[in-house]
Amino acid sequence: NSVLKARAALEAGADVVYLGGETYYGARPVSPADLVRVAEMARKAGREVTASSPRITSDGELRQIEAFFAAAMELGLPVQVGNLGTLRLAQDLKVPTLYIDYPLYSFNTLALVRWEELGAKRLTLSPELNRTGIERLLTGRAELEYVVQGQLEMMVSGYCLPGAVLGGASNQSACTQVCRGGDEFYLSDRKGVRFPLGCDQSCRMHIFNAMDLCLLAELTSLQRAGIALVRIEARNRSLEYVRQVVEAYRRAITQPLSREAAEVEMAALASLTPAGLTRGHFYRGVV
Repeated sequence: NSVLKARAALEAGADVVYLGGETYYGARPVSPADLVRVAEMARKAGREVTASSPRITSDGELRQIEAFFAAAMELGLPVQVGNLGTLRLAQDLKVPTLYIDYPLYSFNTLALVRWEELGAKRLTLSPELNRTGIERLLTGRAELEYVVQGQLEMMVSGYCLPGAVLGGASNQSACTQVCRGGDEFYLSDRKGVRFPLGCDQSCRMHIFNAMDLCLLAELTSLQRAGIALVRIEARNRSLEYVRQVVEAYRRAITQPLSREAAEVEMAALASLTPAGLTRGHFYRGVV
């Protein structure tokens, strides 16, 4: 439940909660009423809630997103967009506080400048950027955010493999919704590494990395590189994961850790993800 996860994040010390976007494994999509509830929780705690949106949207889904953005505006909340369609929708609605999510690929300075020209106040950098790439970026007034923890997406497809193999159908209209029965589905590579599959509320299939990203030990270098906010991706994770991970990062931000202390914290976080942890592209990047 997204509301319960948001409450857990706030209680654990999160300064910002992104509510909305994809939900997986049959979870109910976030509604405007959910946004009202979480906004009230955040207001009492002196924290921020942002109305987020899916990375992919069809024409038929835009009306629901418009209602969600309108609810956010009534509450005075920022809106985060991850594709050009929802960006245009936010502009047409004259959203006063606009954030750009990482699917819009803030990978170089020219992209950042363009998002700022369009009025964006916060930019989530592309996860493919490495430390050197982040340090070279030049920005003006917008806050920079970087994803430091969570199960990152590797691919999204309109073809639902669980439905095709086990449900007897590959399209939404005839789907038996086997992905919503509580079972876990994976793609396994030739080395036996299992990459989790998650089907969202629009029956799109998402393939996630086998290992969770974890940059807890890199917080100081990220701060020096100009990162104002660090982000945890936990939409498809448990309440306990949300609570433990947010608490760990809150401790590390409040009292900077030595490399040795950070490694101890990371070992505890590794117990939450059986496949282990990775530093992703932080040192090598995508070239």
